Amino acid sequence: MKEIVIATNNNHKFSEIVSITQDWGVNCLSLNDFTCSFSYDEPYFSFMENALHKAREVSKLVSLPVLADDSGICVDALNGKPGVFSSRYSEDGTDESNRRKLLSALHGISNRQATFICVMVLIRSYSDLCPLVSYGFWSGCITLEEVGETGFGYDRIFLPLGCKQTAAEMPPSSKRDLSHRAQAIRKMREEILRCPWG
Repeated sequence: MKEIVIATNNNHKFSEIVSITQDWGVNCLSLNDFTCSFSYDEPYFSFMENALHKAREVSKLVSLPVLADDSGICVDALNGKPGVFSSRYSEDGTDESNRRKLLSALHGISNRQATFICVMVLIRSYSDLCPLVSYGFWSGCITLEEVGETGFGYDRIFLPLGCKQTAAEMPPSSKRDLSHRAQAIRKMREEILRCPWG
């Protein structure tokens, strides 16, 4: 595997994945590296189905291996919401409004436990019947207010278990070691080494 396409339109996510896969010895391509137009939705109610759907939709248009993920934050007191709808939780779907809505939904609730989940899928082609799959989980709680300036998504209101800094206060190196996406990528690397594609 010399080149791999990262199936995301999110520049923050792409940069994070590239930084974690830099020791893979592959060139990561973004969707912006292609002249064709990519359009896909996330129609399913599970991270696994959405990740596989995105990978296959992108692989229809490229002849390279495709790495896709679906991720989100699941809050215990909200029965797992926002979950697969994390990126479009609020009406306009911006990071700021999503965080604001989640903080509002938890107003007055003492149980603020939450878990970031990432499911990652790697396929060689659209017809690949044996995709490689990996998972990552990052537990913590939702803060009472936004803290920190870096990161994206829900990072400013997520305090990882055993940490004194929110995900948005952590240096990038720490987040690369701990995050749900980093865990999923490391496990994916193990899958590739265990079952090499050549």
